[in-house]
Amino acid sequence: MPGGRPSDYTPETGAEICRLIAGGTTLIAITGAKGSQAMPDMPDYSTVMRWLDKWPEFRENYARARDQQADF
Repeated sequence: MPGGRPSDYTPETGAEICRLIAGGTTLIAITGAKGSQAMPDMPDYSTVMRWLDKWPEFRENYARARDQQADF
């Protein structure tokens, strides 16, 4: 299996991203956007944006995580 960041959506990766966001971690920190270091095994920012367009379940979970993040 080649190394690097995953580009294919999995429910597990989507759930982990949402868990981190709900806990206060920014998407920039998760994905390594804007020159920051990405978390291990996380996709890049543009991939997450594509997933939000393509996967309704992920989009709903992401929106819920953002609401939770605001309360955090």
